[in-house]
Amino acid sequence: MKGQVTAFIILGMVVLAIGITIYSFRAQIFSATFGGEIEEGIIVPQQAERAKLYVDTCLESIVLQGVNILSAQGGYIELPLNEVPTLINPFGNALDLFGTGSGQVAYWFTETASGVQKSQMPTKEQMETALATYIDNNVQSCINDFRPLRNQGYAFTEELPRSRVAINEENIIVQTDYKITMQIDDFSFTLERFRKTIKTELGKMYQTAVQIMQKEGTDYFLEERALDMMAVYDTIRFSGIVVECTTRTWLKTNVQKELRKIFSLNFPTIRIEGSQYRENPRDAKSFTVDALSRKTGASILFTYQEEWPLLMDVVGENEEILRGKPFTAENAASRFLLPLFCLNDNHFVYDLKFPMLISLQDGDSTFQFATLVVIDNNQP
Repeated sequence: MKGQVTAFIILGMVVLAIGITIYSFRAQIFSATFGGEIEEGIIVPQQAERAKLYVDTCLESIVLQGVNILSAQGGYIELPLNEVPTLINPFGNALDLFGTGSGQVAYWFTETASGVQKSQMPTKEQMETALATYIDNNVQSCINDFRPLRNQGYAFTEELPRSRVAINEENIIVQTDYKITMQIDDFSFTLERFRKTIKTELGKMYQTAVQIMQKEGTDYFLEERALDMMAVYDTIRFSGIVVECTTRTWLKTNVQKELRKIFSLNFPTIRIEGSQYRENPRDAKSFTVDALSRKTGASILFTYQEEWPLLMDVVGENEEILRGKPFTAENAASRFLLPLFCLNDNHFVYDLKFPMLISLQDGDSTFQFATLVVIDNNQP
């Protein structure tokens, strides 16, 4: 009896292990199945070849359109909706590249108007579903009721398309169930399934982008670099005691303008270790970030444009003018120095928020996404 129970337990564990394996590798199994089907090919009679080629051409065109939108908008075809007007929250859920609303890139990290932080990094499965939906919604518009073929004497009846998509590292596999019955003279034939493999680096670049974002989420390297820039440039009053008898003043608007210039100039010098970039002896070693688990053929660019939003608040300074403060201290050394020198404390505490565009390029393939850089009380 005990032996039977043990056998059932072992059998149950084997079944469970198989189930977990299938679930864990369901995407790879799906892709492999697609690949096998594609290699078999779809044989159609000669009279139907023109109709099949017509649909295949439209399907490939729509897939490429969808891939371009995904790549340009941070993995989204339909951008996340803004919950409040941009006048209240200038960042929203997407970075408006040109200020016209026509070129927007989804934030993978952002904040709501009330300061609640949220992640909007899409999963690969969400991207696959979005692309499949885009294909189903647009392929019939491209086919345009088969008018060119109808003018040649063909007749068609069709059902609604249903697509599945697998995004792999170096290609995208699409399978569209699309029942089309064509007839010309006394010949009739039904096409039911179309498959396409599109070569693209989208999947590989998405994985690279995820690793960069994960590194930013743990190390805050964008915020750290921004703080380094603020400390280095004399035009930004950040922290320090200076020997001056006259208390200096700065305008907040001028400081904000300088920050825009500094960020625009310096963020493109960030390098990701293992990516493709041209060595420049002038690039500081501290601006090389180790974020990738393996080397990539992609080049990676970090961009902030001066015309993009930058929210700046100087804690405790409610006026437009920033003023240094006479230095005071209680230790003996300070009491000895103060009568001999004029010392001013130019320490200011900043809250900053501004967008960052991260772009990847690998051959003819591109991918870009945005993130919000947040500094709170001089801390990332």
